[in-house]
Amino acid sequence: MAVHSQYKEDPIFSYRLVKDMDPNQRTANEIMSVFQQSKNEYVANTIYLQKKEPDQKDFMEVQGEQYLLLEMSNELGSIDALGIKSPQKSTINISIMTYLFGDKVKEAIEEVLLNMRMYENIYFFIIGTGPLKSTIESMARTNGVDNRLYLINRLYDPYKLINHCDFFIPVPNGRLDSINWRRNRASLSGFIYIPGFHQESIQSAKKTLRFKSRDDQVIQEMEMTNQYIDWLSKHPNHGNNTLNYEYAGFEADIDYHQLKLEAGIYDIFVSISQDEFQLEIPFINSVRRKLPKAKKIKSSWYTFLEYQELNQQLGIKVSNT
Repeated sequence: MAVHSQYKEDPIFSYRLVKDMDPNQRTANEIMSVFQQSKNEYVANTIYLQKKEPDQKDFMEVQGEQYLLLEMSNELGSIDALGIKSPQKSTINISIMTYLFGDKVKEAIEEVLLNMRMYENIYFFIIGTGPLKSTIESMARTNGVDNRLYLINRLYDPYKLINHCDFFIPVPNGRLDSINWRRNRASLSGFIYIPGFHQESIQSAKKTLRFKSRDDQVIQEMEMTNQYIDWLSKHPNHGNNTLNYEYAGFEADIDYHQLKLEAGIYDIFVSISQDEFQLEIPFINSVRRKLPKAKKIKSSWYTFLEYQELNQQLGIKVSNT
């Protein structure tokens, strides 16, 4: 599926879903057929990229090897230059850009690493930081593929690298912004978007709040309202003025009588449905917003939880005492 500039909701890279590829055109047919059957929703939604023609000003040659020049944000907030050995046409180059946290992200990366062990021409580019970094490095060494794995911190323009890869594994980005009690309701806001996919209209994506049991079963869910959020596109860790995430924000008024949650503990997730993608992430409080105190509504107490061991993932406890 080619991208047409007049459709502003389209991503900034041209792509086709793996499931839409003609088998006769697949240079990595065996590998991608495995991805299609994956139980991991991120891997199963792998995007086949229509690679752009390389711009020679983005490359430099060192000792006969060609390197792609990138700009990386450092811990001081300034920009460092970074050279990565250029993805080759003769190799299968897979990229993912995500905060390195959560079971689904770990499973997706581990699945690619296992395929790298079987196919020596796969190279894997991971753009992101997070608590899983050392685990990923260890898994790569265990599988003997660490020389084909590139772990890269935040890039000023990550799509310069992604557009030189063959495949992109989409993982949404999102978090809590605020949460407060309003009488017998909770008012909740945050944002979620799929990196590379514009959200500059109020209808651009459907967003859902999900309450799950501890065994990952959806107990209740509710659709949220898309909200205008102008700073996200301009933030150096998100849009960088390259993308438009103006309606990536969401808001929900949670009426617990309508949800009918029984006594117990529930994990909170957010999902996004945009174009042909339906993806979910844990709802996290990564910027440490203050959570409200427990509130009694009729005969039940409702307490918002934050799991430190799960990187501030949010949950809620319902009790009758």
